[in-house]
Amino acid sequence: MEFTYRITPSEGGFMATCQELAVEASGATPAAALEALREALAERMVTVEAIAPPTTTTPVKVVLSLSPVQPSEPQGPGDSPAAARVSSPRRG
Repeated sequence: MEFTYRITPSEGGFMATCQELAVEASGATPAAALEALREALAERMVTVEAIAPPTTTTPVKVVLSLSPVQPSEPQGPGDSPAAARVSSPRRG
């Protein structure tokens, strides 16, 4: 599964956000935030809400791509202006 993400500075580190699923994860560095996001997305893909979870799970491969369009204005509380955003290299 492939998703896009955005990295923004946050208090005490960085926040990585999956834009399609509105999943967020934080880390001390952009790389740590991205890895935490990858783990959070993989966990979300195998966790079923409102019904019993499956007895076995198949590992999910999560591919993250940096969002090609960065908003020019802050998008919400704690979001920094575009000029202060930290970019992260593409990973695959």
